[in-house]
Amino acid sequence: MEDLLKNIYNQTSITELAIAIGLVYIPFKVEEFIHFIIDDTWENLELKGRTRHITTALRKYLPENYVEAVAILDKVVKNYSEVFGFVFPDFIEVYGQDEVY
Repeated sequence: MEDLLKNIYNQTSITELAIAIGLVYIPFKVEEFIHFIIDDTWENLELKGRTRHITTALRKYLPENYVEAVAILDKVVKNYSEVFGFVFPDFIEVYGQDEVY
């Protein structure tokens, strides 16, 4: 069976993301973040659903202040590209619309 694109988001890649964030944001709850994402609904989510689920988890576990959260993601994003990189613009799309600069 052909590997599905959604599977780029998997236990390993989520764990790597959590560790990367934890290295730049010490209060980040790595294990809680992973368990929040890899839940009972995970296997049934398609690519966009998984992307949004990760985005939601980021919002929950990063600082409430949007600018602070983006500053943390900015330190991590350089290590990601292609499909996994969809999470970062999705975070901006969902949570950055109400920000005034």
